Amino acid sequence: RHINGIIERLPLTVDEGSQEFGESLQRSLKREITVRGLIWTHKLHDSVKWVQNKGEGHMSLAKYGVYLDSMRPHWVKLKQGRRIRQWAFDKGHYFVRAAATAERSIFVKPHPFIEAPVRRTISRFGKILQRRVSQTVTSRGAR
Repeated sequence: RHINGIIERLPLTVDEGSQEFGESLQRSLKREITVRGLIWTHKLHDSVKWVQNKGEGHMSLAKYGVYLDSMRPHWVKLKQGRRIRQWAFDKGHYFVRAAATAERSIFVKPHPFIEAPVRRTISRFGKILQRRVSQTVTSRGAR
């Protein structure tokens, strides 16, 4: 009798474990963005979302966050109307502000922030699932 309850409950348990994993990954990415100081407008931070649908989950992130993480180092012209020019003024460094005022170029580099929290969270995924399944078995499938 109890084994049937456990068997019926296991798919939901795995979904709950996946949801917990996704929420943990979302927190880790947001924390990494904050720690690395990539929250100039908070748009990147606010764009990190975990979406779970019927056994499938995915992480969404603003496209420029992926670019920021993996772009090649390159020169950028600080023309009027570009967001990077506004960032240069707001950043406060004298040389960067001077370059923005004169519409010169600055050298930009990638800011990798995605891989580390993903690797840390994936390493915890087995423990999350094991704990969830263990709870289901101990409760004999009741909930």
